[in-house]
Amino acid sequence: MRDRYFYPLAAVLTVGMVLLALVWPQGQGARSPAPFGHEPTTPAKAAGLRPAQ
Repeated sequence: MRDRYFYPLAAVLTVGMVLLALVWPQGQGARSPAPFGHEPTTPAKAAGLRPAQ
């Protein structure tokens, strides 16, 4: 692959990955926005238990 195609393509992919990381912040412990997120399932929730109060 020629350098004149590879480097612009690599730059576009890099920017795209950074933009995706901005809208999919699960690595920071935050919930993802609607199209990506899902309800987390814990063992207590799966068993139908209520959290201790």
